[in-house]
Amino acid sequence: AGTSWVTVDADSDAAHIIILPAPVIGNIIYIQENGSTGYELRSSNPSSIAINGGTGSNAESEIGGAVAYIKCVCTSSTTWICSQYAADGTESRVEAAG
Repeated sequence: AGTSWVTVDADSDAAHIIILPAPVIGNIIYIQENGSTGYELRSSNPSSIAINGGTGSNAESEIGGAVAYIKCVCTSSTTWICSQYAADGTESRVEAAG
């Protein structure tokens, strides 16, 4: 439990899957890719733990290669809210898992 900084090496595989840890309210996870391929983001239980409101069997959010880093905040035992940041500091939402 706590705040973590994670660096991802997607190995030039945009379908590379990163799984968030089990939800603990208040945890903040920062993820930065070591490259520019992009990757897929999943919760630890996609059917019942949402990313930006989206759930489903193997539901995931696509993170584009131009994203500098993302920030995910656990807001309940079944929800993560995630934002993404471009290299110039522009913030936008991560797409809902689907």
